[in-house]
Amino acid sequence: MATFSITNISSDEVHLGDFYLTIAAGETKTLSNRSVDEVSGLSSVQREVADGNITFTVTPTADELASGLMAPPNSISGDDFQEVAAAAPLSGVAEIRSEFAAGGGGSPDDVALYAANALPYKFRVLDAHVKVSTAVGGSTLLLRDEAAGAGTLLASMSGAATGRSEMSDNLTAVATPGATKGLFLRRSDNGVAGEVIITIRRES
Repeated sequence: MATFSITNISSDEVHLGDFYLTIAAGETKTLSNRSVDEVSGLSSVQREVADGNITFTVTPTADELASGLMAPPNSISGDDFQEVAAAAPLSGVAEIRSEFAAGGGGSPDDVALYAANALPYKFRVLDAHVKVSTAVGGSTLLLRDEAAGAGTLLASMSGAATGRSEMSDNLTAVATPGATKGLFLRRSDNGVAGEVIITIRRES
């Protein structure tokens, strides 16, 4: 039987009615002896993945893979639930949206959109903007593929004024899955609040 791995990448508890399970922020739960056939009926899992709150991976056992009755493409990960642009469902273009609340203010921090080692696939950032609801003068919002301001800069925006802030560059950088790779909004001041909207294109 397969193993389900669920990671809460949001800043709040997530309740999954499919399993009568509550997962704390940053916590990973592993469920063994599950059937792959269950996945299509996991409505709360599909909703939370689509909302960007969790990552969900199904891993068959070595015996199942060796049997030839289940090929690796039947393994299911977060990208299988990723919403894509309605106008171009076959384009591989998707949108990531995440709201973020203000912290105490005065300190830098990361808003984790995908935790380290949780990127579902390789992608290129085509566009990004934020809708700032609480601004902090002189602050910046940097989209990076590693935590704590490390890794590759994917986009930079301003948190200095309320309203819409477009990315101020055209990096079209590529994020590639890896042990330290995720998707993080680096706030120079955690007093900034709002919503970030990112348009990505899956890359081979």
